Amino acid sequence: MQPVHELEEPAPAQPVHEPEAAPGEAPQPVQQVREPETASGEAPQPVQQVREPETASGDLPPRERRTPEPEPEPEPEPFRGFPGLRGYVHLAPGLLALSTAPPRGPFYMWGVGAGGLWRGRKYLVVGAGGFFEHLTRADRDVLDPIVSWWTVDTRRHSLRLGAELRLGGAGRRVFAYGLLRAGAEVLVTNVRETAGIPAQTSTRNKTAAGFLGGIGMGVQGLVGRWLLLGFEPTFDLGLIDGDTYPRLRLRAFLGVAF
Repeated sequence: MQPVHELEEPAPAQPVHEPEAAPGEAPQPVQQVREPETASGEAPQPVQQVREPETASGDLPPRERRTPEPEPEPEPEPFRGFPGLRGYVHLAPGLLALSTAPPRGPFYMWGVGAGGLWRGRKYLVVGAGGFFEHLTRADRDVLDPIVSWWTVDTRRHSLRLGAELRLGGAGRRVFAYGLLRAGAEVLVTNVRETAGIPAQTSTRNKTAAGFLGGIGMGVQGLVGRWLLLGFEPTFDLGLIDGDTYPRLRLRAFLGVAF
């Protein structure tokens, strides 16, 4: 026969002592909270509470606040050179025009120009804008230096205003192109004659307007990000008051690109 095992009786529950109430008050009942059992039947481990260290004054230190990380600065736009430009301003303090028709010889010129650049396919760049130029020249003719001291002083001013088109190829630093120009030209001539003893002076002025056309080529270089240096030889033909004025125009300029 198998021995019969006696069942062990559970241990008696420990008595819970109610806290003593103050005189004249009823004691408060003590609620027993039973911890839930786990799947294995064992009671869960109690959660240990970590107490923050106290400061010298006995107060709890304030919790550290996480400072937000600074946002990364945007990267600068990469340098694209001539294909990335949108506008320009040219200043030509020193130009030279050589006239092949009377009066033959050099004219001093200065001028300004402004416009925009547009990028086509690959290296193709198109530039369109306007220009203003001022040509000037002074001449003296001595007709009779012995008898009458007859001299003629002539000063000519040519004012040009028009549009220009540049078409060519550009890399990051160099732009080479062909140039077409068209516009209007106003020629102002001032003549002063001196003759006789004593000298007598007479003055006459003449103003005439006409058309201007030109064709040429040029090259520009980009120094840094904004500074432009360039040179343009062109052949211009003016039609003024029935006369033609062919000129070889040599233009060196500096400018600003943006």
